[in-house]
Amino acid sequence: WTIDMLFSFLRGYEKDGVVMMRPWRVALHYLKTWFFLDAFIVGTDWVILLNSWSAEFRAFLSILRLMRLARLMKIASRLFCTQWAVGGVVGSECSFAALSIVGLIGS
Repeated sequence: WTIDMLFSFLRGYEKDGVVMMRPWRVALHYLKTWFFLDAFIVGTDWVILLNSWSAEFRAFLSILRLMRLARLMKIASRLFCTQWAVGGVVGSECSFAALSIVGLIGS
């Protein structure tokens, strides 16, 4: 249904025996006729679908968040630890800075 809504903006319609194919007219006609009913039905389907997957969906989002935090930690450690590593002093200041930034971004 979602994809069908997108295609409805491209599908022509008949008016007075003439098939109208101008994109802006087709889009306007769809918005005036079937769009709101289609949007209501598709929106309801998506809400039901997401609620039925809520536990699995939240777990998936948590995994994605952890992956993003791991990537940010890697980037932060490269950005902030490069200066200290070149000088030969890699220590708690570098780790503290990287963890602080990841903590701020992740929360």
